[in-house]
Amino acid sequence: LWANAIEILTQKDDSGSLHRFLLKAKRDLREFPIKERYRIAVVYPAGGAVLDDFHRAFLRGEVPSDHVSFEFFPVKVTSKESLIETFGKLSFSDFDIVVLIRGGGDPVEMGVFDDEEVLASWQKIQSYRESALGHTSDRFLIDVFSHASFDTPTHAGYELSKRIARVVSLLQKEEEKREEEKSKVSLGLVVLLALSLILNLVLIYLVLS
Repeated sequence: LWANAIEILTQKDDSGSLHRFLLKAKRDLREFPIKERYRIAVVYPAGGAVLDDFHRAFLRGEVPSDHVSFEFFPVKVTSKESLIETFGKLSFSDFDIVVLIRGGGDPVEMGVFDDEEVLASWQKIQSYRESALGHTSDRFLIDVFSHASFDTPTHAGYELSKRIARVVSLLQKEEEKREEEKSKVSLGLVVLLALSLILNLVLIYLVLS
């Protein structure tokens, strides 16, 4: 991701102030959260079909419905003010993951995702942040401030479901392992109690005989 940041910086802007801003983003990278149940916020263009693309792709991953819940936040994605307002609402929310999606569009309109104020408000969101904007060849500075970024919203939906499915599977295996260990301990206690009972019966027999 940091290599992509350098590439984007070269293409977009090489000013000193923005460079220092990107260094802050680098230190904010984190791993995908491990949860038994995920609360996910999706920020998407109001009235756009991209949300359907994202959701259909997510469902392909067959994540059990009781392990995930969504809340949706429609925005005017060409408006800096609309994005900043929505990001502000999400800044200190208890969502585990916040996903920003948008399909392709006019390069001038898409420039809002390179705006420094938008980047700052996006970075303030404490949740794990994912972005998927435009088409495969599109890259924006906001991708640098995301903990994960994807080529398209469809790709983002599918990869998110795969990640959650892997976590759910891992946690289930760990739970099964714990239950197996408990069963072994319980069986061991039963054996010890049985041996103790047999020993006591033998002692009683010896005393009485």
